[in-house]
Amino acid sequence: MSLPSKPTLQALLLSLAAVGTAAAGTTPAPQPAPTPPAPTLSYDYLEAGYSHLWLDDTPLNLFDNHDGYHLGLNKSITPNLFVLADFTQVFSSESRSLNAFGETFDASGDLNSLDAVLGLGFHTPVTSSVDWVLQLGATYAHLDLDVSARDHRGHSWSIDEAATIDGFGLQAATGFRLALTQWLELDLFYQYAWSDVDAEVLGTTLSSADADLHAGKAALIFRNLGVPNLDLVVSGLLAESVQSLNAGLRYNF
Repeated sequence: MSLPSKPTLQALLLSLAAVGTAAAGTTPAPQPAPTPPAPTLSYDYLEAGYSHLWLDDTPLNLFDNHDGYHLGLNKSITPNLFVLADFTQVFSSESRSLNAFGETFDASGDLNSLDAVLGLGFHTPVTSSVDWVLQLGATYAHLDLDVSARDHRGHSWSIDEAATIDGFGLQAATGFRLALTQWLELDLFYQYAWSDVDAEVLGTTLSSADADLHAGKAALIFRNLGVPNLDLVVSGLLAESVQSLNAGLRYNF
């Protein structure tokens, strides 16, 4: 058996190299990992949860802690405008011995307070994951106080709606919503509220008075935790004479 000539051997090697190159070309080149989508901010949601309220410098340190619930709704009406509605109701009960008019009384009371806001909001992007937000709304507040007492001689009495307070006003807030990651959002706001308050105590109407409140608000939103479109929201308000804490669930629709 004769060996192939040198030119024939070179041609054979070139053919094998061409086949190897063609085979290698059939293997797809590795593709870069897809870029994750930028986190988004929702302005269409329904929220409900628990509320706790602390008040400073209340008379006789009564009714300085309140527990209740809150409801909230945001709905877009244009790409940059949305309507907002918030409702909060809290309750407090106290019992205490008091000295008045030379006698000692065992007094108790139940306080029921509600606040409602209806307004309009505007938002515009600052970066791909940060929005500047402005909110304006009309407010309504109502408070009822029921009291009962017993003196050391066994005499007792109770008064429903011993005191009521009604207030209508305006509220403005501005701040930023920051989508830190796909699962975490941070909101930081400054809020100003003004209201005209009317009070009635034991059937006597007191003169109306203006009341205003400057406050800072912050919220952490833990997004899509276990259930799509369902968030856990923890928020707080800090002012000179009042603080509040809310915790609840938000459904984005």
